[in-house]
Amino acid sequence: MVLLAFGNLGNRSMWLDEGITAQIGKNTLSYGYPRLWDGKNLSTTNNGLDIGEHFMFTKENWLPFYAAAIGELMGGGNMLLRLPFVMCGIISAIVFYLIAKLLTDNNTALISFALYAFSVPLLLYYRQVRYYAIVLLLVNLSYYFYLKAKNYSGLEKRYWILLTVSLILLFHAQYMAFLCTVLSLASYIILINRDYKNARMWICLGVIVLFTAPWFFYFTYGTMNFTPIRSNITEQLMGYVSQIHVFFIPFLPLGLFAISIKLAKSFDNKINIKSFQCLSLCKNTIAKTHIVLPIIVIICNLFVISVFTNEYNTRFLIPCVFACYLLCAILLKYITSNIHIIGKILFVLIFFTNILHISPYMAIKATDIENDKISKNVAPPLPHYGDSGHALLYDLNTYIEEQCVPRSYMLDFLFEISNDYNDAMEGLALFLNQYADAEDIVYIINRYNWHSVSYYTGLKIANRLVEYDDNEYYQSIAYKNFLKYTHLTTEDENMIDWFIFYPYGEPNNDMFLKLLSNPNLDCIEILYPEAPELPDIWAHSFWTDNSYPHIYVFRNKLTKGHIPLPVNKFTIEEGKNAT
Repeated sequence: MVLLAFGNLGNRSMWLDEGITAQIGKNTLSYGYPRLWDGKNLSTTNNGLDIGEHFMFTKENWLPFYAAAIGELMGGGNMLLRLPFVMCGIISAIVFYLIAKLLTDNNTALISFALYAFSVPLLLYYRQVRYYAIVLLLVNLSYYFYLKAKNYSGLEKRYWILLTVSLILLFHAQYMAFLCTVLSLASYIILINRDYKNARMWICLGVIVLFTAPWFFYFTYGTMNFTPIRSNITEQLMGYVSQIHVFFIPFLPLGLFAISIKLAKSFDNKINIKSFQCLSLCKNTIAKTHIVLPIIVIICNLFVISVFTNEYNTRFLIPCVFACYLLCAILLKYITSNIHIIGKILFVLIFFTNILHISPYMAIKATDIENDKISKNVAPPLPHYGDSGHALLYDLNTYIEEQCVPRSYMLDFLFEISNDYNDAMEGLALFLNQYADAEDIVYIINRYNWHSVSYYTGLKIANRLVEYDDNEYYQSIAYKNFLKYTHLTTEDENMIDWFIFYPYGEPNNDMFLKLLSNPNLDCIEILYPEAPELPDIWAHSFWTDNSYPHIYVFRNKLTKGHIPLPVNKFTIEEGKNAT
């Protein structure tokens, strides 16, 4: 697991969200808190609406920025920035094993650990300069400390204190995960333990409120960034259930195998009404394995993210991942203990392929008479975005078509950690570091990934305001800050030294053609391909995308005409020479 987590860790450049964490983490190291203004760039992610007093960042949780600051303190760069997050991911796997040992027997705990530690979706999340690995660790610690506090009365006080600290840190790592975890623990205590009179529990709750509630009063901008209760909750819920099945635990085929075994045993023991009670798999099993806890965790997590999230993404399932793999291991252990060879085959299929995960979709697809052959495209689908920029639900036919592709994510991941990538952001950073001066100003046309450009080059980045329908915004301090520190007006364009066209889509829109026809601009194409970027397994490509449009850099002849440049290309070979 350690080799997989660390393999080729620094080879890829940081993508959009990683760049935000890295840049603000760098400021955190310099100023002691997540500060958006560093004297050159205002690292706002929302036109100044995320700026608090003293330029504090009020939109996202602060703990990941301190983790990034630790990486920056060690020297920065792709690998060292990711190192603290990878360590959190590895430790989370160890804590998960301890949870599994508390809830199950040793064999089930080992199966659980193997599924969790070698899960490709989780390995991708470990390797990001984002909150994902920190949340995995703190969620697992919270459940572990609660179970220890509940089961070991002699050290109960110590574990309640550790639980309190874990939940407070989880709040400052990711609000949604905190809400999911607190709701799950509360539901378990109320419905199962009925431990209402535990004084230490109420003291724990009071301390958590004391260290979290002021955050809501201090930050006027919606730090939790929740949407109102959604109208399509059922659609959202079914989408997340589908993602659990496709990427984490194939509960339908495993459940059918387990129920079939129970039915067969019932018939062997003569059919009578009492014999069918064993179909529940429950009462005694619950006492032995606490299977009810992971079930409650999954239900609570699905409820929260289906009701409150404004995006549809696998990353929101992180707080219930440990419960998914624990349930999977319990089902596998039950099947193996009854039919040994079947259990082993199922484990191998789950570990190395996605055949069981996509089997329901293959069945649905097979029933369609007019259905075409399964797509031969081995790469997973690109994310599907709406006008808001948020990932949306697929319609059923599209979802089946794109997910119904048998493959081995483990083999894909092994390719990724053994392959040397040359990505577009790397090429752009090398080019600017070679040809731009420290005082130059860069304008990225669609603002995509500009935090990463700022981090890698240290150049000043100019931005143009996104239009708002709300007139109150234009009277706000946020608008004034944006104008003062980063906004680009039409009159300022002659002061821009470099225009960057990052092709988030095909580079043929009106702005690109306008720049291309401007006689005062030289056009340089950065001949670097697009490498794997997004961490979510459903959007991660693993393979270099040579068909993706290149980045284009336009040099202002009026300010930079004296600099000798390549004719109109910047190749990988020239980038290597630049280093």
